Amino acid sequence: MKSLVCGPYVGSFEQELLTFRPHAKWISDNLPHDNVIVSTHKNRAFMYDWAEVLPVEDNLTTNEAAQVGLLNKNLGKREYSHYTKEIKLKVAKKHDILKKNVKLYPLSYTQSPQSISNYQKRFEPITIPTDIKESISSDTILFIPDISETEDRLQKFLSLIQKEYNVKVIGNSKIHLQDQNVLANKGDDLYKYIIKWMAECKMVVCPASYWTFLAKLQGVNVFSWGEGAQQYKAGNHSCVIPSTKSGINIDILYKQFVWYLGGKNV
Repeated sequence: MKSLVCGPYVGSFEQELLTFRPHAKWISDNLPHDNVIVSTHKNRAFMYDWAEVLPVEDNLTTNEAAQVGLLNKNLGKREYSHYTKEIKLKVAKKHDILKKNVKLYPLSYTQSPQSISNYQKRFEPITIPTDIKESISSDTILFIPDISETEDRLQKFLSLIQKEYNVKVIGNSKIHLQDQNVLANKGDDLYKYIIKWMAECKMVVCPASYWTFLAKLQGVNVFSWGEGAQQYKAGNHSCVIPSTKSGINIDILYKQFVWYLGGKNV
C-alpha cells in the first residue's frame, strides 16, 4: 500500500487557496497511490472532500495572525522539519504500513508563496457544506473588507451600499471592520459559513484579493477593484472582473458598482 501525504500545511488561508489546495489536488489526480492524505488546519478540512484529512495541531490553527504565507510563526523551520517526520510516522502507524511507503509532499517552508506552475495545480470549487443550517436571503450582498484597502475607504464604500442594499460584512480575522463582521464568532465553522453564504448571496464585494479569487472559484458574481484584480481570476474563468485604479474616488467607485450590479441583472 502506498500513501501520498500532502503537507503538513500550517500557513495562511490565502496561500491554501492559491497554492496548497490546488497543488494537493493535482498530486491526488496525477501521482500513483492507494490513498491520499491531506494534513492541514482542521477548520478547513471540509475543503478536501476528495481525501483523508489529518489535522495539524490546534495551536497552529487558532492563531491566524501567525499564519503568514506558507509558514506559521509558531513553528520554526527546524520544528517544521521535525513535525513533517511526525506526520509521516502517524500515517504509517494509522494505516499499518512501512514508513518507506508513505510519500510526503510538503511545500517549501517560507513566507513567500512557492513558485508552482499552474500545470501542477488543479483549481476546483469547494463543495458547499451541508451541516451549516443558517442561511441568508438571495438578495444579500457579502462585503469582505480585505486589508489590501484602507479601513476608512472601506467604511465609506460600505456606508454607501448599505443605504440601498441588504449587506452583510463577513471575513476571517485578517480583515478590517471586525466589529461589523457577522461571522466573527463562528469559531471552527467560520470558513464553512463563508462558502455556504457565498453560494446563497447575490454578489460578493471586496477589494482585489484572494477573496476575489475565491468568489470566482465558487462561480459567484463579484465586484472587486484595484489594479491587480485580474490576477485573482480562478484558472481560465472567462467571467470579467471589473477593475479600477487603486485610490479611485469612492463616490465614483459606488457608481461603477451600481452600474455593474444592474448589468449583471442579479
